[in-house]
Amino acid sequence: MYMDGYFYGAISVSQAYVEALTRFLAEHHSIRVTKDVELRCRRLAEQSVILRPALNAAISIMQHRNDFHHLNRVVPTDYLALQDRAESCINNLYVIESEIFAYTVDGSGSVAPANPEYWPQAEPDTLHIYIRNLV
Repeated sequence: MYMDGYFYGAISVSQAYVEALTRFLAEHHSIRVTKDVELRCRRLAEQSVILRPALNAAISIMQHRNDFHHLNRVVPTDYLALQDRAESCINNLYVIESEIFAYTVDGSGSVAPANPEYWPQAEPDTLHIYIRNLV
């Protein structure tokens, strides 16, 4: 969406993604889920599920969530302002995903996730993965 110039959509999808991912993490780690995403993120950080950079990134993405999702009049309409905000959201998603879905690749090309419990397992010793090529 960002690459095609749909900045408002990129912001809203980023926010929805953070909501879904933090809900998954909270449920996976048996941390009480609340509707308040910032509080949920803080609980995840308190339990060391996410680190401070991911917490800060998630909180940044979620700023003005209700305004964007409810199309409130206070949402910026300036194309460049929306572009800057969308770019910030995309970069913050990278921070979050780089922590949660961290991995290494050895010399033979084998992928070793840092947190394998977050990766779908096809069968023993295999994972279903999709690694994006960042342009």
